[in-house]
Amino acid sequence: MSLKVVHLDHSASWRGGQTQLMYLLRESDAPVICRTNSAMHHALQTLAHPHTTHDDWLTPWGVRKLASKIRSYKPAVVAAHTSTAHGAAVRASQCPVVVHRRVDFTPSWTSRRKYLSAAGFIAVSDAVVSVLAGHGVPEARIVSVPDGVDIEALNVAQPVHDRKGWTRADDVPCLLAVGALVDHKAHRTLLSALARLPHARLLLVGSGPLRASLERWAGRIGVADRVQMLGQRDDVFGLLKVVDVFVHPSKLEGRGQAVIEALLAGTPVVATSAGGVPETVGSGGRIVPPECPDQLADAIRDVLAQPAQARSLAKARRDEVRRWADLDTYRRRTYEAYEHFASLTTHNDSGAIQGTRSDFNDARRFPTT
Repeated sequence: MSLKVVHLDHSASWRGGQTQLMYLLRESDAPVICRTNSAMHHALQTLAHPHTTHDDWLTPWGVRKLASKIRSYKPAVVAAHTSTAHGAAVRASQCPVVVHRRVDFTPSWTSRRKYLSAAGFIAVSDAVVSVLAGHGVPEARIVSVPDGVDIEALNVAQPVHDRKGWTRADDVPCLLAVGALVDHKAHRTLLSALARLPHARLLLVGSGPLRASLERWAGRIGVADRVQMLGQRDDVFGLLKVVDVFVHPSKLEGRGQAVIEALLAGTPVVATSAGGVPETVGSGGRIVPPECPDQLADAIRDVLAQPAQARSLAKARRDEVRRWADLDTYRRRTYEAYEHFASLTTHNDSGAIQGTRSDFNDARRFPTT
C-alpha cells in the first residue's frame, strides 16, 4: 500500500463509516483530517495516529485552509468519507478525490457538479452504484466494495448474558437491532412490530437524536417495559451470540454493516429490502418490505417458531460472506480502487473528471450474492 492517501472525515459521531475508516488505518499510517472533538478525533488521539483537525468545511476561507492542510501531506489521493468531506475535498484538493459512498439516498440535482468532480466512488453495494449512476456518475468511475468486518474479534467475543436485570436464562425471546437512532433506520417501525409480539424483548443498540421520541412511542404503544435502549456499545459481537433474532428495519440503507456482522455470527436475520441489504442477506435470512410492521412481525414470529432452520440458513450464508468481508480483502480492494482512480483520471477545464477506463468495475466488482 505505497500510495499516499489523506483521509477526510467530517462526522462528529461514530457510525459505520468511521468503523470502516479505522479498519483501513490499522495497516497504514495515512493521516486523517477530522473535526475537533469528534468521535474520530478522540479515537485517533488514543491511538496516536497521524491526524489534524479542521472545523470550517464550508466557507471559502475554510476551504482554503483545508487545501493548505491537504497540500502539507503531499498525497496522491484524497479519500472523502462523508458528504461534507466530499464537497470540501473537490474544492480544496489538487489531486484526485475518491469518495466513499455508504448510503442509498438519491443526491439532489443541485449537487451534480460536486459528483462529477470526484475522480471516483467506492460504493458499499451495487444498490448504491445504481443510485450514483442514476445521478449521472459514469459507472466507469464507480466500484463496489462491501464493508469489512473484524472476523477474528467476532470469533473470540464472549457472549453477553446480563443486560440490566434481564438475562438470557429467562428464556424470553430476544431481538437485537443495531443502528443510529435516526429516521431512515426506522426503529419506530420495529417498535410497532414488537407490539405485535407480546412475548419478545428488544435490545436496541445505538444513539442519535430520535432516542427521546422513540422512548415516547414505546410508552404510547405499550412496549416500553420490553425495550432496553443500550446506547453505543463495544460488545455487539457478544450480544449477537446470545440473541434469537437480529432485526434490521431500515427504510434506506447502503449495505447494512450490522447485518454482515449478524450473519458472520450465525444469528438469524430479519431485514427489510432497503438499498443493498438484500445483497448482504442473500438466502441467509428473511426479507420484508420497509415500513411494514405487520410483515416484519410475521417474519420475526416465523423465525422464532423455527429457530434451527433459521440458524442453519444464517450459518450457510456465513461462509459466503466470509469470502468478501474479511479485513485483508476489504483493505486490498479499497487501495486497488484508490490506485485505479489516481492513475486513470484527468481534469477538464470545468473541473469535471475525464478519461477513466471502464473495465475496472466489470472485472473486479465483488460477487456478494
